Amino acid sequence: MKALFLSVSLILLSSVLSKLSASELGSSPVRFCDGLEEWPPFLFLERDQQGRKTTKITGASMAILELLF
Repeated sequence: MKALFLSVSLILLSSVLSKLSASELGSSPVRFCDGLEEWPPFLFLERDQQGRKTTKITGASMAILELLF
């Protein structure tokens, strides 16, 4: 299931990125939206040493975005 999600995500993002020129990507931030719900392992908030939620978003979706951008 995880491999399917990653594959579909990469296909969708690559199709969007292929339509943008390098100059459009280089000068402006890329923004993504998602809900407030956590969907481990795809998207969730990191926890501190006491197990409390932090403000850093992490997970497989973030890993894909970091690889692409």
